[in-house]
Amino acid sequence: TVTLAHQWFGEGRGHDNFLVVTIEDGVGMGIVVNGQLYRGARGFAAEFGHVVIDSQGAPCRCGKRGCIEAYVADYRILQSAIDAGKAGKWKCPDYSSLTIEEVTGIAGKGEPALRKIFKKAGEILGLGISGLAQIFNPEKIIIAGEGVRAGDLLFKPMHKMIEKHTTPEMYETLQIVIQKWQDTDWARGAASMALQELYKSP
Repeated sequence: TVTLAHQWFGEGRGHDNFLVVTIEDGVGMGIVVNGQLYRGARGFAAEFGHVVIDSQGAPCRCGKRGCIEAYVADYRILQSAIDAGKAGKWKCPDYSSLTIEEVTGIAGKGEPALRKIFKKAGEILGLGISGLAQIFNPEKIIIAGEGVRAGDLLFKPMHKMIEKHTTPEMYETLQIVIQKWQDTDWARGAASMALQELYKSP
């Protein structure tokens, strides 16, 4: 739905080939190829968050190990922060009530242990997005979702990895847009789906 919203109203307007990556409690994706939303053979396409980066890596809630989501999603960054605190790498008065917003804020103020978690997440995200660029050669990749709150903590290492691992010819023409997220964006996506169905109708 967020991808449709971008196609109708947002950063995807005027582009026939673009991708949307969403970062929230999970990591999602939408694919537009030749102006059409790609759903896959059974409607399960674009599970970008469950692409395995490291088969011996962090456990993912899907049951596999080393998925992109297992490093990048809000729930995993929060859990990694709690684990680091309990291991004595940084101090927090109450880990039981800690939120992802608080973790992001503390990291933004310079806490090294938390910044390291975001850096790792950004590198994993960048590695994954580099793969998407190589496969799809899109005009634009739009990154959206509540997770964009992390800003440079996440996206600075992400950009470095994309540049490092993407073929120069593809990297030079690739646009990467970090969308400022609003709570209404999901609703705009639902409206876009309704509009799409309406305009299909004879």
